[in-house]
Amino acid sequence: MSETHPLMPDFEHSSYGFHHTLDSALAILSDMDVPPGRVTVRMDGRGYPTRWVVSQSPAPGQPLDSGTTVEILIAGTGYFHALPVGMWDSGGEAEPGTREIVELLDDPIQKATHWVWEGARLFDVRPDNLPACSRWISLFGLSPDDWPSETWYNLCVLLPSLQALAGTEYGLRFALHLILGLPLKEIRRSTTFQLMKEPEYTLLGQRYSRLGVDAIAGERKEELEELTLVLGLVSLDTYYEFQEKEKQRLLLAVLGLVANCYQKHGIAWAVGNPRIMPRLSQARQNTILGINSYLGSSARSADAEPELFFQGTVH
Repeated sequence: MSETHPLMPDFEHSSYGFHHTLDSALAILSDMDVPPGRVTVRMDGRGYPTRWVVSQSPAPGQPLDSGTTVEILIAGTGYFHALPVGMWDSGGEAEPGTREIVELLDDPIQKATHWVWEGARLFDVRPDNLPACSRWISLFGLSPDDWPSETWYNLCVLLPSLQALAGTEYGLRFALHLILGLPLKEIRRSTTFQLMKEPEYTLLGQRYSRLGVDAIAGERKEELEELTLVLGLVSLDTYYEFQEKEKQRLLLAVLGLVANCYQKHGIAWAVGNPRIMPRLSQARQNTILGINSYLGSSARSADAEPELFFQGTVH
């Protein structure tokens, strides 16, 4: 009885608005148990969208036995086109040129790029695979043991984008919602000052008297604004949950990832619904002074600013 072999897929033709790229081709060949060592990647230059499969060998439908070598020609410029134009040289049958020599580098570079982009598959980061999430978090210099296991996967999603999110209002909103499920209502800014010592006072004609450089009128100088992060609107149960020591530590850890390190941050809570009047003996109905009790009538506007309970300052 003859051994049956899988058939070569059709990578070079489009169908229903879809066209294979190098990534999809390598993924399919991997699922067919064709090792990367039997696949050769070559660059075809410009003309088609980058990384589209332009040509293939063997042809679609041909058997892939254990000795078959697969060659994939993809659109895009390779190592040869990165060289100065003066070094562009194609050899002939007698001897290889620059093109034939440096094209050997395209195969490992393109395969490495594919596996870097497919990092999630390499690490198998999934919500139900906590060991993989732990390894991924460790790559960014954090200790997974410092975070609850239920936050590991969301932390894995956040960490690769920290360079773009940290220090921005969108980053604060995204991180607080993703990791803790907390909404950020607004960010309030207040002016802060630093008191100066007497030897640092400006004395015209004697010291610190250069206007616009080191001359300061008075005994204090303005510093960076202090930010107050208003979290809410949240329920009373959520507010009490984040008064626990462990939850406060977790909140500070999230802010440590995405908040500015050079500014002070205060935390304030907007608890309950500021548009309803307090109902006596009903804790969740705005009756706790300083937390969820608001002055005003039940017809209060949705845009009205509630009185806030100030939690503290984060450095």
